[in-house]
Amino acid sequence: MSTATENDQSAVLNVAGDESRYAVLFELEGIAGSGREATYEVLKSILGEQGIPITPVHISRFCLRSAPEQYMEDLLEAVSASRQSANKLAEDARSGIAMQLSQKTNSLPDPITNLLKAVGDQGIPIAALTALPKATAEALMENLGMNSLGVQLFVAEQTDDEHFPRADSWLKIAKALNRSPFHCGVIASTHAASKSALSAGMRCVAIPDHFTAFEDFSGANVIIEEISQANTDEMLLDLCPHLND
Repeated sequence: MSTATENDQSAVLNVAGDESRYAVLFELEGIAGSGREATYEVLKSILGEQGIPITPVHISRFCLRSAPEQYMEDLLEAVSASRQSANKLAEDARSGIAMQLSQKTNSLPDPITNLLKAVGDQGIPIAALTALPKATAEALMENLGMNSLGVQLFVAEQTDDEHFPRADSWLKIAKALNRSPFHCGVIASTHAASKSALSAGMRCVAIPDHFTAFEDFSGANVIIEEISQANTDEMLLDLCPHLND
């Protein structure tokens, strides 16, 4: 595995002799790591200790941003708990989510594993973008068996942006991989990730989870409502059209 910040291109591994014009990019915690499920479990635990009930609807309405500090005040106000310390709860949530994800041992969904293998077999670079701390993201990739799939990790330098990821996040990865944005395909699980990928001039396959299924994914090249129904060959060509031309 190679790990890089968005500006640290020297840490990116480029495969010698790889003449593929394509690259496949995806959100690490959104697509591979069940990050929102981890967020829900952690918030349900720490807020439950304060007698504050949390439901999946709260996650969908308030917690789709990348850092607890960005949504905790709004969440507490929505559950009539604004007297609680938002800063302390955000800190507890951040550390709890990091711990849960770094210890995650579940496997990748089979369609994602099969897709990444198919992409790798074509000699196409694969990159994961994350807002997680570097150590957490690396542990998550190791636990999910992603290192053996040749996935390169890009750790966002700025994770306090409520609109993360922006188009620039994807464009920096394309530049590091020496790929035209036009030949990059992004797998996204949120409206923000899908919209930013499209704004960067990239193709997008949207795979919402049950927390983001309500979001507007208009403009995405393909929307896959159930990951279990995804077809590997079709996804590959949706991300990398004309691959076999």
